[in-house]
Amino acid sequence: MERLSTIVIQKLLDAFFLGLDAVDEVRRRIDKVLGRPESGPFETTWPEPEPAPAKGNGESVADADSAAEAAPPADRPVRKKAAPRKQVDPGTRPKVPIEIQDLADKIKGGQVTAKALATDDELAGKRMLARIVYVLGAAEKCDLGGLTSTEIAHVLTFGRDIDTFGTNISRAIRQGTAGLIDRRSGGGGDTHRYTLTDEGRAAFDATYCKL
Repeated sequence: MERLSTIVIQKLLDAFFLGLDAVDEVRRRIDKVLGRPESGPFETTWPEPEPAPAKGNGESVADADSAAEAAPPADRPVRKKAAPRKQVDPGTRPKVPIEIQDLADKIKGGQVTAKALATDDELAGKRMLARIVYVLGAAEKCDLGGLTSTEIAHVLTFGRDIDTFGTNISRAIRQGTAGLIDRRSGGGGDTHRYTLTDEGRAAFDATYCKL
């Protein structure tokens, strides 16, 4: 009985597939009469993918998106390289009398009867104060009078390679000199000349003239 059922099912399947073959043959004949191109059984034609639309400059949207992903965020700060420090140009500085340049040359050549000024020397906890006192003390050793802030800056720059300007000297003196420096009005109106007080002279001698 079981074998008979299997034979019946097999016959039914054969009849079903024969029916499909017949339908397919009829379809092929109809396509041939109508001039349609032949295709395989149950063949499905899939549409081709459309290319990405192009932008105005000929660049596709996909390319533009890729470039946008590769680009860094707009809000990321861009670090700029620090500009190199410019060298001091003697031609840009105010001219000084020849005796001031001579003082700078003597200090540079070690011809002043005083110890050399070190870059880390301090008086009353201030390096600039020590530098000003040193220049004014050296000026007295060379029998010069009071110096202007521009002249002091010139001697420091070209005598000890300490790059500074007259405005820095004036600012340091205004901020306090612990009674070591005396300011006197010069003959040029607002021009001031600076000399050492007795306390300043004693500080210079104790720091730079005693071995």
